[in-house]
Amino acid sequence: MTKLEQQIVNHEGLKLTPYIDTRGYLTVGVGYNIGRSVRGIPSKWGWKLTKAQAIEQLKEDISACEIDLYYLFFNWYELSEDRQNVLIDMRFQLGYAGFRTFGRLIEAVLERRYDDVPVEMKNSMWHSQTPNRAKDLIKQWENG
Repeated sequence: MTKLEQQIVNHEGLKLTPYIDTRGYLTVGVGYNIGRSVRGIPSKWGWKLTKAQAIEQLKEDISACEIDLYYLFFNWYELSEDRQNVLIDMRFQLGYAGFRTFGRLIEAVLERRYDDVPVEMKNSMWHSQTPNRAKDLIKQWENG
């Protein structure tokens, strides 16, 4: 696994059988939300995944997040790998629409006000809802 894949597994966990997450959604693998996915669960999986299948899905989801962020941030490749990974991790957790509620954070990145990014992370409901993950990502951003 890559550093980013391991980071997301550490934050999300890895479950090979479907479970109901903290928000009531049917989820499997590494935070793969079956209930909200337009793709549903691939029929080749059945109802139990192997670790390899879960990591394959994780890689696809990370790729989709990275593509989305590349188009959102014209300065994407100016960011260090660690800072890109922070944004990918957040986008992975929050989803397309949820990540876009961080308008001031997005604006700070686009305007290259990188010191403001942790401030925007701290001043969010996300920070209070997932404090350990938020603290990890803030530290990673500040060290990045």
